[in-house]
Amino acid sequence: MNRNAYFIVGDLLSNATVGLLAAMLCNSLIGPGWPMLVAMLVAMVLGMILAMLLATLVFSRFFGAMEVMVPTMLSGMFAGMVVGMIAAMTPLTMVNAGLLGLLIGLITIGLCAWANRQLRGPQGQLEGEHE
Repeated sequence: MNRNAYFIVGDLLSNATVGLLAAMLCNSLIGPGWPMLVAMLVAMVLGMILAMLLATLVFSRFFGAMEVMVPTMLSGMFAGMVVGMIAAMTPLTMVNAGLLGLLIGLITIGLCAWANRQLRGPQGQLEGEHE
């Protein structure tokens, strides 16, 4: 993952947007009458499709396809799954669904950045940077 401020802001923006929109989409389609497992699977697929569309059509133009695709797909998948399961249990307002999706998107990019740092090891750190 690039450490340039432009790309860091782009990662945060793209994952927050995908999480927010995936959660709101899944909340609008799934209601308390759905079986939880079906709701989770449908919401996961919807979140990933929405993430793929946004990543390829919008965010990859500005921040690079390889930089954006995996984290946004994970954000869409996780936000869809969590909100889909909650929406299948109890009614959820759009504001709460959107905030939950936004939070999931930010947590997902944080976990992706942490995993990237762990996989790169000491040789991937900037000069003078210590743990």
